[in-house]
Amino acid sequence: RLGFAAFCGRVAETLIRLRAPGGYVVGLNGKWGRGKSTALNFIKSYIAKHNVETVNNIDKIIVVDFRPWMISGHQDVIATFFKVLAES
Repeated sequence: RLGFAAFCGRVAETLIRLRAPGGYVVGLNGKWGRGKSTALNFIKSYIAKHNVETVNNIDKIIVVDFRPWMISGHQDVIATFFKVLAES
């Protein structure tokens, strides 16, 4: 309905094909209420589908969903990031 499927599918496919052994960071910018969270959920869904269909663990993608705006304080952000990363 929102026209996100095609866009999110292309983003997910790009991330799936991207070969970055050290990982990569993706950000999505937009105004409040424009569907950023919805788009991210679509992208994560496409990646999850890829992971289910992939038999080779090397080709699976680990998504680390870190939302720093929910944390106050510089040290808290760093500590929370590494906690989320370790849990992923």
